Amino acid sequence: MNRKIIYTIIIIQTVILISAVMIGHTIGKTQSLSGHSNSYDFSLIKDALQLITDNYRNKESVDQEKLMYGAVKGMVESLDEDDPYNQFLAPDMYKDMMDDTTGKFGGLGIKIGMTKVDGRDQLTVISAFEGNPAHKAGIQPGDLILEIDGKSTFGISLYDAKRKLRGEPGTKVDLKIQREHEDEPLTFSIIRDIIQISTVKYKTLDNIAYVRLMQFSDTTTKDFDKTLKAIEDEDVNGIVLDLRSNPGGTLSSAIDVAGMFLKKGQVVVSTKGRTPEDNKEYKVPKGLYHTDLPLVVLVDRWSASGSEIVVGAIKDYKRGLIIGSGDKTYGKGSVQKIFPMVDGKCGLKLTVAYYYTPSGKNINKIGIEPDIKRPVLSSAELKAYQNLSSSRYLEEFVKESGDNVLEVIDKSNGNSKDKERFRILIKKLESENIKLDESLVKLAIAQKTKNDIDEYKFDPIIKLAIEQLKSGLAKL
Repeated sequence: MNRKIIYTIIIIQTVILISAVMIGHTIGKTQSLSGHSNSYDFSLIKDALQLITDNYRNKESVDQEKLMYGAVKGMVESLDEDDPYNQFLAPDMYKDMMDDTTGKFGGLGIKIGMTKVDGRDQLTVISAFEGNPAHKAGIQPGDLILEIDGKSTFGISLYDAKRKLRGEPGTKVDLKIQREHEDEPLTFSIIRDIIQISTVKYKTLDNIAYVRLMQFSDTTTKDFDKTLKAIEDEDVNGIVLDLRSNPGGTLSSAIDVAGMFLKKGQVVVSTKGRTPEDNKEYKVPKGLYHTDLPLVVLVDRWSASGSEIVVGAIKDYKRGLIIGSGDKTYGKGSVQKIFPMVDGKCGLKLTVAYYYTPSGKNINKIGIEPDIKRPVLSSAELKAYQNLSSSRYLEEFVKESGDNVLEVIDKSNGNSKDKERFRILIKKLESENIKLDESLVKLAIAQKTKNDIDEYKFDPIIKLAIEQLKSGLAKL
């Protein structure tokens, strides 16, 4: 069986989804400079254009359209360096940006963004979607992409990185990755493919509905509505909503998902910007399916944007318990708008507002703190877990004990043959200096068995969430 990664994402949509993390595409209206009190003098740009046209040695290489695009690109890049979401969209880029919501193309199945590393922007994997090429190869959220096909990513834009990672299905791309707690970079050769994805997935675990929401797309509201109705029919006692490594997506679907857990008329999120149209309150939409079931929401540091809209509303209204793997969520609380330009071929993507939780908190670059924090693995524990996953003792244990071994161990008494075999495995691992909590050993076993339910049932964070629901502690 292919190795399953601990926290992964499955989305249904034939896209590579390696664009910047953002709330959603909103098309804006072009605005004229007339009406502004400032006096704009464009003689410098006009003079530069004329000087290049008249004097540049390689006259045949002068393309005035490219020069103008370069000038506009420079204007946008001169904006706040801590806001990586502003972009000039040249014709091919503008088309790609519009295609990102519904387009079909070959790729790896990852979502990328920029994170600050030692004071500079570093191309980072935000999500690696389950079942597609990158996930199968072992790419993980948080991986830093140092090189693409042997070329450094230092200074690369998100758009250029996306173009390099996309390609014809069946073609190969080589990545050099720096992973946290790894001493040396890792290399991966990945074959591109058309990505098949689904936004919502759910299972019933111990009479609790576990719902994995991978991203907020145009189909999420419909899929989530269908899932909630199926859950109600099963007469479960609570819901675990897993938003770990969910990078966001469309604003409307995030509002709808939050609204299905809130009361009619409650504010889900608000935005504040410079113009009246960017100052809005978004309330629970009318006609949404609603559930009152007890709720636990799972997050991690890669839960961003639309995920944070849902989490912020659930937390502010005390509708459910938030459990986090680590400290806080990503902290992407800005709103981008795409403005078509006068030529009809280009656009500007600009940050126009920040969004605020119902209590008025702006979480941009701050994130949301969970109610319960589950510590992330230390460097030593991560290395031990990696060694555990590749240990021959683990492989032998699963082979000898069978794919139902975890269920048998959980149900058997302390003197059973399977329990004794598990204790022997622990001792063998300790002889290799692999010393981990038994819950992590069981998770590693779950990722080796052929029972798909195992990796959910024996995920320590999911188990904690189920315990909270069963004990009634999730009722805030």
